[in-house]
Amino acid sequence: MKALVHMRWQWLVAALVVVAGAWFVTAQDSFAVDSEVKGEPALTQGAELGKWTQDYDAALKLAKEKDMPLLLDFTGSDWCAWCKLMDRQVFADPKWDAYAKDHILLVKLDFPQDEKLVPEPFRERNQKLQQQFRVEGYPTFVLLSADGKTELGRLNAGPEKTAESFASEVKQVLRHSDSAVAAFVKQLKPETAKAYQDALATSRKLETDMHAWMATVKEESPEVRAKYVDFMQKIEAADDAAYTIEVEYLQSTLPAKKAAALRKLVEEETAAKQALQKWLSTDPQPTKENRATYGTMSGKVDGLHQQVEAFWN
Repeated sequence: MKALVHMRWQWLVAALVVVAGAWFVTAQDSFAVDSEVKGEPALTQGAELGKWTQDYDAALKLAKEKDMPLLLDFTGSDWCAWCKLMDRQVFADPKWDAYAKDHILLVKLDFPQDEKLVPEPFRERNQKLQQQFRVEGYPTFVLLSADGKTELGRLNAGPEKTAESFASEVKQVLRHSDSAVAAFVKQLKPETAKAYQDALATSRKLETDMHAWMATVKEESPEVRAKYVDFMQKIEAADDAAYTIEVEYLQSTLPAKKAAALRKLVEEETAAKQALQKWLSTDPQPTKENRATYGTMSGKVDGLHQQVEAFWN
């Protein structure tokens, strides 16, 4: 079982950055990204373990055969700076390949300026998948169950992401699948299990409602940003309730010294998140110094969370 709140927290940070002026998530020129990204190009026919492919149908078939989930990368490979950053900083790292080949099927759904980068038969299909999953920006990473019918979760790009940290985020999503939750609640007392499932249900409903609302938004406005942040804060509250139950359960399974160490890390992680949230609420301007500050603060949150995550292994 995993601590789900970290993923939602990243979404909340993104929302707060929007409120702070959207300088971090929208400024494509806010960091240097190599125009050429090393690594093998995605397959255009068939699917193989550990390799990106544009052939969604082949990947889905292999996923069913291997009983392995899929990671869909909605990207703009030749124009999107965040996409290039993830390709260079995460997916070109052999550590990512080592993890992916044994755990997930990799699908690249590309929306480039140069249409020739995508085989003609896949272009219309990509558009349909974009609409089906209500993808609003790039890159968006969607994790699907092996049968391709259930969305397990979404992940985002970030300047602090590494192969190890992104693999950790993927693990967190996979550990929160329906089957994993069902196994986890069997280990809880009935009243605690109900509280946990209620918190998850609330979070998922809010998320569904938020995406449905976002699909109706025509243009950005202060009211739209306020409602988005309200959604994210409510989701965060529900996730916090589930997270508390997860951590308390984990502590109950550990020796006293390890339980105390975990408690301390969780407290430090919470403090680091609160500090980042407070800083973002000051409307930081898009300066080199502020981007460095964001990288340092968000990196601290990620580092602490990975230490917490290690207790589940």
